[in-house]
Amino acid sequence: MRAWLLLLAMTAPASADDVLVRGDASLRVEADGPAVHLGGTSYIALHVVATRGKQLEVEPACASALRTPGLAHVHLFVAKDDLAYVVTKPVHAHGVNVVAGLPVVASGDKYLVDGKDVPASAVGKSYPSPSCPDGVANDDATGTVIPAGTDLTTPAGRPFAVAAAPIAVTVVPGAKKVCVARELIVDDGAPITVHACAPVRALREASHLK
Repeated sequence: MRAWLLLLAMTAPASADDVLVRGDASLRVEADGPAVHLGGTSYIALHVVATRGKQLEVEPACASALRTPGLAHVHLFVAKDDLAYVVTKPVHAHGVNVVAGLPVVASGDKYLVDGKDVPASAVGKSYPSPSCPDGVANDDATGTVIPAGTDLTTPAGRPFAVAAAPIAVTVVPGAKKVCVARELIVDDGAPITVHACAPVRALREASHLK
């Protein structure tokens, strides 16, 4: 069983899978940047975008506890070592009825979900990503805005997110880009402020978007 546990630790989640981390896991906006901790006790579901060495590039999964108001497809980095064990496929046998994506507790040679044994063959570090709706929305933003659907970057220029709705901005004369502050939020943790940027050439007047 210990050999199986080691094999699980070495198996990398594939792109298009989802993974779980605890709220106190280290997340990074830049792969080599400082870690941020949302805190809280909730598990956060993340969708794997790509593998970057010992890290995964991820975004909030469908119905994730991590919310990013005004932004969609927020790309962050998490260490593979911070991934939780999860149920990788539905189990319906011997009185156990669990779905993929539930966190698993390793206890000795057993794997438990809500106190019930789950076979090792259904435990791993990722699970198939469910389909979920996607889209952008218009709101009552006025003046100069970053239009919904605009690709956004970090201040350092890395592709970072997509505007989920028009974002009102103030433009500094002569500037080539404009950045806005937004928050990463989990219910029982502390919000983390991040900055998302768009080129000035992408800006529009809200009245022209209606």
